Amino acid sequence: MSIEITNLNAHMIHNLLAIVDKYELENMNNSEVQSTDGDSSFICDKCDQKFNTQQELKEHGRNAHQLL
Repeated sequence: MSIEITNLNAHMIHNLLAIVDKYELENMNNSEVQSTDGDSSFICDKCDQKFNTQQELKEHGRNAHQLL
């Protein structure tokens, strides 16, 4: 029973974070999200992959490294 609750809690947290990320993205100014110099300035600290936006880096972290 406790494993089922833990899995449910993890699923709920994941969904909540997705909602928060969507809200933040919709309410952020593009200058805060996009690299201003055109270079990839958002770098993953786990694998050094480069991204043009903070949102792309967040999504990469969630998908590639199972980060919240």
